[in-house]
Amino acid sequence: MVTTGGTSLRDDILRLHDPVHVLVGTPGRVLDLACRKLANLDECKMFVMDEADKMLSREFKKIITQILEFFPQSATGQGNSYQSLLFSATFPLAVKAFMDEHLDRPYEINLMDELTLKGITQYYAFVEEKQKLHCLNTLFSKLQINQSIIFCNSTNRVELLSKKITELDYSCYYSHAKMPQAARNKVFHEYRQGKVRNLVCSDLLTRELVDQVDLVTMVLPLT
Repeated sequence: MVTTGGTSLRDDILRLHDPVHVLVGTPGRVLDLACRKLANLDECKMFVMDEADKMLSREFKKIITQILEFFPQSATGQGNSYQSLLFSATFPLAVKAFMDEHLDRPYEINLMDELTLKGITQYYAFVEEKQKLHCLNTLFSKLQINQSIIFCNSTNRVELLSKKITELDYSCYYSHAKMPQAARNKVFHEYRQGKVRNLVCSDLLTRELVDQVDLVTMVLPLT
C-alpha cells in the first residue's frame, strides 16, 4: 500500500481494512495513520528508510523518531524487535547519530568504490548571490541544454527563480512541497513528456524524477 500526504485519508482507511504487508509512505502520513490507530505497527518486523540523509534532517527527524515509537519494542529493553535498513547516497553526522541511538551492531555496506560518473562532466561555479541569475542566464545561452533541473533550498526561492527564468524567455515550471499533490503530478508528467525544458524545485521532490528520466541535468544550488 502506498500513501502520501495530500491524498484522501478516507481511501487509506478503506484499504487498511484488508491486511497490508508492506506500507510505503511519506513520514507525515505514516505517523498520522499510526497515531489514529489506523495502521497497527505492533508486529512490524522491518523498518526501511530511503534517502536517510534527508529523512534524518531537521525537517523530518522528529517525525521518524515518533514513528519508531509505534514499532515493537524488545521485552528486555535491549535492542530492537525489528530490523532497520537505511539507504543513503551520503553519510552525514545525522545518519551516524541515528545509527548509534537506534541500531544494534549495524552492518555497513559501502558501494562508493563501485560507482562511476563516466560520461558525466561536473563543474562548480562560485558566485555572489546577486550574480547567480546572471550566471544561470550565461549557461543557458552558451550551452546546448535539452532539459535542466535546478534545485533551491526554500519554496520562496523556487517560485522566485522560476519567475525570473520565465522573464528571461526560457520555458520553466516549478514544484515544491507546499503545492497540491495533483499540481505536482501534472508538472512532473509534462516535464517527462518534454513540454517544458527547465524545472525548478526542492531537492527532495525530484530525487525519484532524476532516477527515472533520461535527461541532461544541471543543478545550480542557491544557498
